[in-house]
Amino acid sequence: MALAVSGSVLANHVEKDDTIVVRNPKKVTVVTGDSLQSILIEGSSDNPSYRYSNRIQLVDSNYVSTSAINRDTWDISFGPFKTKKKRKTQFEITSDIALGFCGATDAPEQMDVKPFKSWEIWWTIATYRYRPWRDKHAFSVGIGLDWRNYRIVDNYRFTANEDKVVAIEKYAESANPNFSRVHTVDVTLPLRYEYTDKRFGFSLGPVVNLNTKSSLKTRYRIDGTKHKDTTNNLKTNLVTIDLMGTVTLCNTTFYFKYSPNNIFKKGYGPQFKTFSFGIYL
Repeated sequence: MALAVSGSVLANHVEKDDTIVVRNPKKVTVVTGDSLQSILIEGSSDNPSYRYSNRIQLVDSNYVSTSAINRDTWDISFGPFKTKKKRKTQFEITSDIALGFCGATDAPEQMDVKPFKSWEIWWTIATYRYRPWRDKHAFSVGIGLDWRNYRIVDNYRFTANEDKVVAIEKYAESANPNFSRVHTVDVTLPLRYEYTDKRFGFSLGPVVNLNTKSSLKTRYRIDGTKHKDTTNNLKTNLVTIDLMGTVTLCNTTFYFKYSPNNIFKKGYGPQFKTFSFGIYL
């Protein structure tokens, strides 16, 4: 179906003299009064966001025509066509903080990482979100900082030699363990597809991690005396990738991340995969 409207504005669809041709419009509204006729066309075959409005006012056998194309992007309307529900903004920048827990898979048997004692703080400093159709679908890219701990609390501990090669060893028999952990700080670059409805939403995509800092810390007691062993700047992989998903239910967002990459460079520490899960604040 094609709809032709005479007016003083040319459209980008089919141009011929002073005629606008809109093929397969989604909705056409015509309101005619004693001295005013209003026409509103929404959507077209090749542009769902297309919007054309025209008012013709009769004055002493003459008419005054006022037209606008894609006027909805201005967030203004007139008379019977006043927008009752605003569409989503096309561009958006947000900042988020997530709190969660970390775990390890495919790790050595002695490396029993306790997820609920190993935490993650993830601050996405800025997320740039783009909605190409100004609806429930969006694409986003962000930048942030991620602090993660991998903690073991049983009879084994992380150790590092002078070459900063990390190993897992058993405490001395006289030691009373507190904890032993590996800590990492990454600059993160999340890239996601997002779907958002009133009560439900989800997102999927990779997170690129650039490791900027890593350390090892162990606390324990021997004969009542406190001991703390630390090593900084471990031999970690500079770049790792997380596969991330989120689910939003009733305005609460939960996340899960899994990394198929090892934290340590080969030959410089135990090889294991990581995961984390938590909630956005």
